[in-house]
Amino acid sequence: MARFLFHLHECDMVTLDEEGREFPDLCAALNAAREEARGLLAAEAAAGFLCLGCRIEIVEQSTGHSVNLPFTAAIELTQGVSDKS
Repeated sequence: MARFLFHLHECDMVTLDEEGREFPDLCAALNAAREEARGLLAAEAAAGFLCLGCRIEIVEQSTGHSVNLPFTAAIELTQGVSDKS
C-alpha cells in the first residue's frame, strides 16, 4: 500500500494534508479524492455557493508524484432543460 496526501486548493487557500491515507494504487486514491470533492461541493451548494476552480492535489508520499483532480472532474455539469410534462 502507498500513502497519498490530499492537498486541498480551495478559493485561493491551500490546506496541506500532513498525514495522508493509504491506498493500493493511484486509481483508488483518485476515487477517494473524487468522493471527497463531491462532498465538499455538496456542502458548498447547501451554503448557497459553488467554487468550481478548486482542486485536490494527490501526492504519492514516497515518490512525490502528484496528480490534480479539479472539482469539475468530480461531477457532470449539465445545462439541459427537461421537457417532461
